[in-house]
Amino acid sequence: MSYLICEKCGGYYELQEGESIEDFDSCQCGGKLGYNRKNTTKNFELEKQKQSKALGIYDNIKREKTHNYLKKRDIKMESYNIENLVSNSAFILLTFTIFPLTFAVAYKFIPFIILAAFSILLPGLFYYLQTNKKINTIAEIKKIYGICGLYFASFLVIFLIWVITNLFGFVISFVNNSLIMAFSFVFALIFLQKYTGNYMGLEISDPLTSLSDIKKYIYYMGVFISTAWFIFVFIIVIILHLF
Repeated sequence: MSYLICEKCGGYYELQEGESIEDFDSCQCGGKLGYNRKNTTKNFELEKQKQSKALGIYDNIKREKTHNYLKKRDIKMESYNIENLVSNSAFILLTFTIFPLTFAVAYKFIPFIILAAFSILLPGLFYYLQTNKKINTIAEIKKIYGICGLYFASFLVIFLIWVITNLFGFVISFVNNSLIMAFSFVFALIFLQKYTGNYMGLEISDPLTSLSDIKKYIYYMGVFISTAWFIFVFIIVIILHLF
């Protein structure tokens, strides 16, 4: 028998036929994976018998979670499920673009401009990966989710930096645009939690469809109103500029 063993938490996974250590990068806990040909299961059982009862129960649960993660992380998913997960993530980023774009135009803060550009580039990257690289495993979709989580974390950090560096301007802007600011901040937190939760967990869910009907309705309405307002203001500015 051949096993992968986590050097950090002690979790183990029996390699199946055709699998090798190169197919796995690291354990869920972040530990390095080692390779062992011994009957590791028996060794673990003997080790647990030497431990106290409470610690043994905890250690067993910890290893079981790691084993489940290592077993599931490279399981192939149904193609239509993967396509929905990737396309919905691209949809979330594209629709959320209106907020960093609005802040970039209104406040001339360069990081918002960069973030708005990434909101457009990342969905294109996801489409390329899905059509050319054929994403079809949990491990691969987790990487997509990790990128999305990083995007929303960046938005929150940039927003807070802008507030701190331009407190007076923020106070004035908040009086006039409190709704859009609060809306974008809250939904960035929601999507950050959704993506990081999936990235760190053992299961994969769709951050868009997992929203309650009320939250989805509020999000769609918020995006629609913000987009309509942005276009209206943009047209007015052009007209004033021309005349």
